[in-house]
Amino acid sequence: MDVAGDILTVTTQHITSIDYDLQGAADFQSYAHDKLLAGLDQYIAALITAPPYSIAADQAQQISPWMAEGLVAHYAGDEVMPSDMQVNIQSLSTATDYPTKLCRHASGKCVDRLAPPDNSVSLDLATR
Repeated sequence: MDVAGDILTVTTQHITSIDYDLQGAADFQSYAHDKLLAGLDQYIAALITAPPYSIAADQAQQISPWMAEGLVAHYAGDEVMPSDMQVNIQSLSTATDYPTKLCRHASGKCVDRLAPPDNSVSLDLATR
């Protein structure tokens, strides 16, 4: 981030390599992506099967991977909805129970593209 007068400029830079065993991953970005995705998948499954959501374990195993994908896209900024995510979200459109409807809504919001962009943006702080 850089502040010059009333202008805040945000430019995302990614770490491309580290001195660490990447466990066979092609590069650090792939390694980090896969670890984050796997961790979020486990976390979300545990979260939505516990009260107050109490989604059935088999249903949570179907929902948690693409909820995790949505969060990974959201965390990366300038979100792009994974190709199969819209289909998965639509598959829950007939759900009547609150927890499943909440999962559908939250997943869609993770990848909603709102202005301004996240990874490269200049904001005029005087107008905020």
